[in-house]
Amino acid sequence: MNPQTEDPEKDIILPAINGTTSILNSALSHPTIKRIVITSSVVGIMDGPALMVGDSTTTYTPQTRRSPLPTAPWGGPAEAYFNSKALSLNATDEFLATQSPHFTIVNIMPGFVIGRSELITKSEDILKSTNAVPLAAVLGVKGDKKPAMITHIDDVARIHVAALDTAKVPGNRGFLLQSGDGGKIVFDDALEVAKEKFADAVEEGILPMGGTTGDAYQIVDSRETDEVFGGLKSYKEAVESVLGQFVELKRAELAKA
Repeated sequence: MNPQTEDPEKDIILPAINGTTSILNSALSHPTIKRIVITSSVVGIMDGPALMVGDSTTTYTPQTRRSPLPTAPWGGPAEAYFNSKALSLNATDEFLATQSPHFTIVNIMPGFVIGRSELITKSEDILKSTNAVPLAAVLGVKGDKKPAMITHIDDVARIHVAALDTAKVPGNRGFLLQSGDGGKIVFDDALEVAKEKFADAVEEGILPMGGTTGDAYQIVDSRETDEVFGGLKSYKEAVESVLGQFVELKRAELAKA
């Protein structure tokens, strides 16, 4: 996603749709392909407010679809990204309905992905990613950005690979990757993780604490995911992963200062 785009349709919407359909159409020419796994998203089936604020009235399942589908104007980059996922998912549905491919498709639908990132080498860069969500409270930030569905990055990676197994994983369906906490995430649990697992970093002031994020709630039916792939990691486990990386990087930076 380009956070600076002035043309979200050109930079976000069309690449998402065309990238998906191009891969699917190309695969029609390769009879040895058995399974295609697509990185979709929970925002393919729910809009931004439902993700960021919560929704206590709707039950979201892998079969849920946004209706009506989003149309221009696309809004800012984040909203355009959300809309692109819904439109890409719709394009996949249409492909299956019209092409009857020889292969099956699995859509993996994570929420906000949380966990250690091997691409990040500076502590400040963690705050530019979705990992900023659990870090906010332990760094003293009082905010209200609280996506209601979290997925540990380890589960995202694990399930993408496992979904390739056509013998064990049914195809032509989606799987919601909701953390093992159920539908309600208490984001300030990050403070508890910091005290229990990184007490020395709290004492040193690396994790100043004192912030708050609150909680969010939505009803997500991810039972089939648990049945097929096993239980997913909890929000607290994701927080521990993020805080561990932040503390490591911050200590290394302070040692060089």
